[in-house]
Amino acid sequence: MYELFTSLMRLEKIKHPIQFVVAILLALSFYYLPNFKANYNFDHFVPVQDPYYYETQRFKKEIGDGDLYVMLALSLNDKTIFDSTRVSLVHDVTKRVSDMPLVDEVVSLSNTQDAIKGPSGWIRISSLKKGMSSYHDDSIRIFKDPRLKRWLISEDATSFCLFIKVKKDLNEKEKTTLITNIEKIQYPDFVSSYHLGGKINTEVST
Repeated sequence: MYELFTSLMRLEKIKHPIQFVVAILLALSFYYLPNFKANYNFDHFVPVQDPYYYETQRFKKEIGDGDLYVMLALSLNDKTIFDSTRVSLVHDVTKRVSDMPLVDEVVSLSNTQDAIKGPSGWIRISSLKKGMSSYHDDSIRIFKDPRLKRWLISEDATSFCLFIKVKKDLNEKEKTTLITNIEKIQYPDFVSSYHLGGKINTEVST
């Protein structure tokens, strides 16, 4: 399940492992020091020339300001998401989170689209259509698209992710309410676990 999140910052190698470890330890130490406010900006601790710094900047450029995002990942028991019941879950969870008043936008397999060439030209279709008898074609298209494969679905297709963009300038009470509402979502038995990530979730949990 965690591979959805670790893949966001996967590096082939780290040229400055000592600085990297020190940076993480320094940042974590803020949690245990009284009268200090936690500093969640890891850019302050990592050398500009380090690959980790490059990856975080690229993440911000592609996805946006991480301060405004919560990531929700769900892991399924055994089977992949490519059957009608599990596809319905992707759509239903996306809609439920999208309807929350403190949420600005949600990106998931439910609302992304692919461009394909038809007899009359290029058309756009849903990446993961609802109510299909077979998801063979959808699964092929999804795994050929590096954007979807990297960000929204795990390699074995047993986990999927929602990127939740929240409204700007939420106060502490609103952040807590948002995370609580997401955690209250009830899932069917074939969902083995869920995981929340993002700065807002970290702030609320500490």
